[in-house]
Amino acid sequence: MKNRSSMRKVNAIVSAALLIVFILHAVSGALLLSGASAQPQVIFSRILTLLLLVHLVIGVVLTVDGFRAIRASGVHYREATTRLLAVRLSGLAIAVFIGAHVASLWMPAGDVQRMSEFGLLQLVMNIAFVVAVAVHILCNIRPLLISLGIPLSSPRVLDIAIALSVVLCAGGIAFIIYFIRWQVM
Repeated sequence: MKNRSSMRKVNAIVSAALLIVFILHAVSGALLLSGASAQPQVIFSRILTLLLLVHLVIGVVLTVDGFRAIRASGVHYREATTRLLAVRLSGLAIAVFIGAHVASLWMPAGDVQRMSEFGLLQLVMNIAFVVAVAVHILCNIRPLLISLGIPLSSPRVLDIAIALSVVLCAGGIAFIIYFIRWQVM
């Protein structure tokens, strides 16, 4: 039990770091698409990948433990089980869409990476990726804030929600603009 509690604390810290690096990744990605340097994007992508792998491993372990606890108790709380499934399924969708996201934007060309063609399929996959991230964050933000000791009545909660909403909407809009640019070029 103590091990699960410490895993949850580590996962909360990793999740907070993921949110910060995700925002930096999104901003640097938008700058990259507008012609800025790719160096920050590469650094943020690597840090994001490492944090995602740690988050994924902890998430799988906690999911297995959670389903074992539900089965052992014999009591099923519909709301908690539904939220758990939404969190895990959105996490699985994110894992799948990350590969599609990377493949839709970058392709190897010798020693360098080149931008891939960005068609309707790539647009749909990346918008679905943004939606999966939004669902995952919305389902997890309350437990994350509690784990980090931030009271849910804090004005920071609204600030965090607005900032995340802006970043996710901007990400979706950026993919649409990128798609339009590919179609016009």
